[in-house]
Amino acid sequence: MQWEAWLLAARGRAEEAVRGRISSARKSLRRAYGELERRLRRLEEELEKARALLEGEGGPEEAKHELAEEVEALRASLAEAIRRGAGLIGEAVNALRAMEEKRMRIEALAEEARREAAVGSLDKAHELAVEVERRKNDMLAELSRLSGALDREAGNVAGLRGRLEELVRRVRRELEMAEEAGIELGGGERLRLAKACRARGLGKGILVITNERVVFSPCSGDEVLEARRERVRATGASRWLLRVRRKLVLSFPGPRERGKLVLYCNRDDEKDILAELARGGEEGP
Repeated sequence: MQWEAWLLAARGRAEEAVRGRISSARKSLRRAYGELERRLRRLEEELEKARALLEGEGGPEEAKHELAEEVEALRASLAEAIRRGAGLIGEAVNALRAMEEKRMRIEALAEEARREAAVGSLDKAHELAVEVERRKNDMLAELSRLSGALDREAGNVAGLRGRLEELVRRVRRELEMAEEAGIELGGGERLRLAKACRARGLGKGILVITNERVVFSPCSGDEVLEARRERVRATGASRWLLRVRRKLVLSFPGPRERGKLVLYCNRDDEKDILAELARGGEEGP
């Protein structure tokens, strides 16, 4: 009786081990399928957002900004990423259809292994469980490859969309500021930078830099200061107002300011203004 009890217990443990391996294989596949579905949805959502962004084409006024070519290049890159992402989704859907037969075969083998274990054919059940795991691993590798490709493409689309949105916002904001300042751009003139800041003796205003000139337009309606770009340069920069704001001194020809324009702005604006002035003027297209 003890021998029979031991055999019965051993068979129960072996049967439980087979069931555990089969259950583990099924859970792994369910998780992989669920992850792939999430990656598919993410890419589809990113493509929808990207298409909506491209449908809002910029107006002809955007061509007056120096960044117009970069905007168009980003739009072209995003359109290509949309086409590539749509193709990848199609590839993933087709691959899932092709794998469905493999998944059903794994389920059939798992069910057969469970039956063999239940009637005591443990060697056969073990062989079937091993085959289930082998096929499961092959499917997991393919599902992982597809999930990774979908995730990378979704990240690529999101990155391009974010860069384009940021660039378009900057272009439109600076063009609006230039218009608010009453700046009319000439035929070959291109806007490079527009910043809201404060000038000593003039108060709040808008500093506009193009490839041809530098203009400060006070909000008070006082006389607009304007000079050829090549005649304006930064001569000093320092901290101001508890080190939160920055003071920027520009050599700015004109009798009213006696050769200089003192601006007060934040650190980021100061950095952008200095970088732009350091570039020097260039001819427009």
